[in-house]
Amino acid sequence: MENLICALSEQERQSIYECLCEAEREDIFPEWEFETLFGIDRKKLTHVRERWPEVDASNPDVGAAIVGAMGHLLGYPSGQNMGWESHISVSPENIKVTLEKLIDLGL
Repeated sequence: MENLICALSEQERQSIYECLCEAEREDIFPEWEFETLFGIDRKKLTHVRERWPEVDASNPDVGAAIVGAMGHLLGYPSGQNMGWESHISVSPENIKVTLEKLIDLGL
């Protein structure tokens, strides 16, 4: 798992960080449903974001934060345009590719 983060490009690592930052925003993911969606509370996601990329990818909270942030920003809430380009430096398609790569690597 240690090599998982090393296997990512700088752009991929940056896009994950940006997704973690966006996922922290309560206007995107309200507190009342955050833990249900992510499987962790917002404080744990913040902990991952603050340490990114120096995180232990084998920690289940790290996986939940990253997969939750990327996956939910891609598809939740349905039909809501969050103004992607003003918040995240890569396209949704690039986020999807990076997320698939992480899953293939075992995250």
